[in-house]
Amino acid sequence: MSGSQIGFSTKFGRILIGAQKGFVTRVSWSDEEDYLVDGTSDEKKLIKEAYAQIKSYLVGQRKEFDLPIRFSGTEFQEVVWHELLKIPFGETISYTELARRIDKPQAVRAVGSANGRNRLALLIPCHRVIGSSGNLCGYNGGIKIKESLVRMERFTLN
Repeated sequence: MSGSQIGFSTKFGRILIGAQKGFVTRVSWSDEEDYLVDGTSDEKKLIKEAYAQIKSYLVGQRKEFDLPIRFSGTEFQEVVWHELLKIPFGETISYTELARRIDKPQAVRAVGSANGRNRLALLIPCHRVIGSSGNLCGYNGGIKIKESLVRMERFTLN
C-alpha cells in the first residue's frame, strides 16, 4: 500500500488507520502489533485527526465524522457503503432492510458480503447492520466489538 498507515490502541481494541492522497482509505480492527508509517506528513496528520475523531466517538462524544474518505470497490459495494452512511447514530437495520433500501431485495447475501468488505469501519457504520432476528452477526472486528459499539451508541442517545 502506498500512503501512510498507523496502528492505534482504543478501549475496544487496536485499529489500523490509513490515508492516501488527502483521504482516509482504511480504518480496520487489527491485531497487528507493528506500526507501519510511511508516506507524507499530510497523510500522517490526517491519520492523527481520524484517530482523534474515532477516540471521541468511542467515548460517546462524537456522533458523526468529519473526514475526507475514499473507498474503492465494485459499483454494487459502493452503493451499499453509501447506504450505510445514511443509518443514523444509535440505530440499527437488518441486512434485509439494507437490501430493500438499495432496491435489491433479493440481494441480502450480496449486501452482507459488501458490508463485510467495508475497509472504513466506524466511518462507514457497518456495525449498525444486524440480522433479521435482531441478532448481531458478522463483523470484521468480531461480535464482541460490534455489540459494544451498538450498546455505546444506544447508551449515548439516552
